[in-house]
Order: sequence, then structure tokens, then C-alpha cells
Amino acid sequence: MRASSILSLAALHVDYWDSWAWKDRFAQPAFTTRQQQLTYTSGGHSVYTPEIFVGGRELRSWSNDESFESRIQRVSSPAFSS
Repeated sequence: MRASSILSLAALHVDYWDSWAWKDRFAQPAFTTRQQQLTYTSGGHSVYTPEIFVGGRELRSWSNDESFESRIQRVSSPAFSS
């Protein structure tokens, strides 16, 4: 990405990994619900981690730099928001 690009990242820890033996101290049920709603709203059928959303749409190929950058630019474009 260009040096002038700005990204806001958030780690929303889900609670479905919690068990009697280990509990993620940052996990919240609301984050799990949010992930489920985003997944189903965008046409997905299963939740997983790490799951990345850009502009309310799931980005499955998030580890591919080219795909991530082009998705960010597309979502950031004025044409996308109209």
C-alpha cells in the first residue's frame, strides 16, 4: 500500500475457542455474534479464525498481498460507496 494509506485494524476475540482448560481473556460473546452476523449477511455458511472482513464483505484471500491491497482500494473508492 501507499505510504499515505490509512488502515484501522481491530482484533475482536471470539469466545467459541474457550473451554474449561483455557479461556481467552479478551473474548466476548458479542464478538462471536458479530462474526456470525457478518458471515451470514455476506453469504457465508461457516465462521472460522482468522476471518477478515473489508467493507462488510468476507476477504478469504486475505494473506495474498495483492488481493488485500486491491480489495482495500476498491472499498475505499468513491464509486464503491455510491
